[in-house]
Amino acid sequence: MSQQNRTHRTLLERERELRAVDAALTELCGTDPGARTETRGGGVIAFEGPGGVGKTALLGEVRRQAAARGCTVLRARGGEHEQGAAFHVVRQLFQPVLAATGEDEHRRILGGWYDIVAPAVGLVVSGSGGAPDPEGVRDGLDWLVTRFALERAPVVVILDDVHWADPESLDWLTRFASRAVDLPLLLAVGYRPEDLTADCAAIRGLAERQGTRPHVLAPLTPSGVGSIVREALGDHAEEAFCRECWAMTGGNPWEVTELTAKIREGRLKPQSENLPALRELVSSAKDSGLNDRLTRLGTAAVRFAWAVAVLGIEATPVLAANVAGLSETEATEVVARLVDARILAPPRPGDGTRPLEYLHPLIATAVYQAIPGALRVAMHGQAAVVVLGAGLGSAAAGRHLLEMHPEGDPWVVRHLRAAAREYLRAGAPDAGRRCLARALREPPDLQERAAVLYELGCAAQLTEPDVTVNHLRAALEEPELGPELREAITYRLAQAYGHSGRMEEAAQVVAAEIGRATSARTRLRMQTEQLMWNMFRADEKESPARSRRLARLAGHLTGRGMAERYLLGLRAWDAMTRGEPVATTLHYAEEALGDGLSWTDDDWGFEVPILVALVFLHCDQPGRAEELFNKGIAECERKGWRGSHLAFGLTLLGYARLRRGALGEAEELAREGMRIADRVGSSTPAHWTAVGTLIETLDLPGPDPGGAGVRGRARRREPSAGHALPRCAGGPR
Repeated sequence: MSQQNRTHRTLLERERELRAVDAALTELCGTDPGARTETRGGGVIAFEGPGGVGKTALLGEVRRQAAARGCTVLRARGGEHEQGAAFHVVRQLFQPVLAATGEDEHRRILGGWYDIVAPAVGLVVSGSGGAPDPEGVRDGLDWLVTRFALERAPVVVILDDVHWADPESLDWLTRFASRAVDLPLLLAVGYRPEDLTADCAAIRGLAERQGTRPHVLAPLTPSGVGSIVREALGDHAEEAFCRECWAMTGGNPWEVTELTAKIREGRLKPQSENLPALRELVSSAKDSGLNDRLTRLGTAAVRFAWAVAVLGIEATPVLAANVAGLSETEATEVVARLVDARILAPPRPGDGTRPLEYLHPLIATAVYQAIPGALRVAMHGQAAVVVLGAGLGSAAAGRHLLEMHPEGDPWVVRHLRAAAREYLRAGAPDAGRRCLARALREPPDLQERAAVLYELGCAAQLTEPDVTVNHLRAALEEPELGPELREAITYRLAQAYGHSGRMEEAAQVVAAEIGRATSARTRLRMQTEQLMWNMFRADEKESPARSRRLARLAGHLTGRGMAERYLLGLRAWDAMTRGEPVATTLHYAEEALGDGLSWTDDDWGFEVPILVALVFLHCDQPGRAEELFNKGIAECERKGWRGSHLAFGLTLLGYARLRRGALGEAEELAREGMRIADRVGSSTPAHWTAVGTLIETLDLPGPDPGGAGVRGRARRREPSAGHALPRCAGGPR
């Protein structure tokens, strides 16, 4: 039976849903696509129901009709065993489009977002580059889809089995979906409500936010099941036999189709007298029907089917053959047998590079679960080797390595660390953490353990500073620890303490390393960190002594190294807050600034660059301060750091505008800073600063009754050590 006829069967009694599809595409394309003269709006259409009820068939109909109307169609499917692969769904959407063009076109499409978004969509970025934060990647994907929708309108994005989408793709999708109505883009999704996890429950609201409800697909009626049975077995099928088929399948279209195929294979006549035999057939099929069908195809077919299930989206014929241990000729013959047996979907003609797919996800699940446990682990190990050999990268191999049992294998540790780096470069720290946590359980060699703990701590720093503290403290206690790694761990640990509001512990951990430091450079670095964290402490009792020590140190510095420049920046802030002459304060600020201080330097943080900018602001050089804030904001946006760092920059720029009396701009900037901080978390320093600045702005007098045209004049205020800067200016980017 052809795939087209099989699809037709599953669309029985779906008139209401088909009308909704037609209405959505008409709204997107108009009644005459060739005559469109203006951009039309899109939206979201969602189908929900249990496995086999016909969601995939309906989405296939959406795809067919969209292509017939001249739409650009992007398509992806969540994978049951690919949920740990970050941006798995996003890459399915865009890789077919990007693969057809070269790097020049990629850079044109992505524009200034190239370095930020390229790793997330599966492009290789030359050079080490920095790790963008998740917010930056999400913003970049928003921009990419928006531009794509406008350039190739109308666009239809089809996402099947969204309940199995990876968290990173899902997080972006649920945030972006509300914008579809304003673009020439229709988002069509299908999912099983019973498999929605807490992380993807927001899928339910996709369509509702557009003013409609998800289409809940009901089982077929006895009449609908009878139509399928008679089409497959002949018009002579008796009513009682058809009704028994309905009762046994619950009206599930896929199960009905499979049942009729088994009846035909068993040469069972569709008559009432054969109802006992029908029940026996259904019972045996539920126990071992698929396994028996596979076994009858031969050992090679079984191995190949298992390989496809293990590889998932990477299951091209060549890779599956390598995992199964088959030749190319054998694989071609096996694929044909599996297609004839209704296990694999027919591959597209002339394209041996596209992944093979099971005819239905229910079959894929059953085949995977049928693989003996020990053999399944071994096949994942072989899949990791094959994927790496094909040049697909450590991240693609990482999901297979995660399924292997720990055996102390340095090769596994090496590639899990490499996979974590790829995920961090793509803006997926949670996926990176999973790989590093698994590498730690391998376990790594004693000489490598501290480095793995350090990388694991850094991966958790954006979202869980407390977890970072635990990993980094453990790393510092490792016996095999070189001086450079020890310095890096100490700096990160102090930063994690500071970002958790534990300033005293941040100062203590770097103070403990001052005496252990073997080089003058490291010692000065630790002294700078200690002074900075003590400066942020609200309970510091030795601030006069700290100021004297800072002044003595700064008096002997030339500003040639980064540690010296940061220390000079702290000296400038201290001089300002203690009322020293403006000339003295600005001298140290200029020395610290040099040719510029980076806001996105992972090794140094951005607290001191912010303090230096605020020094200029409070020393009556607001223009210079705003210039520094604007440069910092641009740097954050360029690097994809669109979390706390950007929120601070916008908020403090708003504070600068507030002091110059531009209250409207100040309010707008503070609100934007708060919006970005809200995405990071409501209990972060960036959020506190944005709220405080906005309250201060709104607290100023309203419009001048005399007609001055200004909401009010900013009151001049003397800065304190904590004004416009919370106890710690750090936190997630």
